[in-house]
Amino acid sequence: MKYACILNCYMKRHSNLYLLAHQNGLVGSEELRLSVSESLEYVRMYGVKARLFCCGETVLPGKMLLLAYEVFDDVLEAGFFCVNAMIVWLNIDGGRLVLQMEQNVAKEIPFSCKLAEKIDAVGGTFSKEREGQMEYLSLMLPTGGEVQDALL
Repeated sequence: MKYACILNCYMKRHSNLYLLAHQNGLVGSEELRLSVSESLEYVRMYGVKARLFCCGETVLPGKMLLLAYEVFDDVLEAGFFCVNAMIVWLNIDGGRLVLQMEQNVAKEIPFSCKLAEKIDAVGGTFSKEREGQMEYLSLMLPTGGEVQDALL
């Protein structure tokens, strides 16, 4: 039931971001912070130690925020049953959005980013590294004007 709550939270927040993106085009990055924060609240209810740190706030193409939240959810779902603790950093500055996730996992998680083509299309990058029981995942998306065109 707790896992269903996490999925339900994702669907609710994703739909909200989707509507805002299609109604307004540009959306405050606060919406992404709220989405990730609420998802992590449910993850904590499941027993995973989770923390979010944020830096910077601006208005971005809504589709960019959607892409970042989709990548966050893919990482979360791929490792959900193996992750003991997770720290998420959301940093928006200097014309880019950086989402970094650090996970303590019981075993290696076979993860390949399903959204790699979308990330490449906007000039972003995604990386994953493993060191012992720690996995480090990082998404970088540019937030400049050319991004809006690439996401259409």
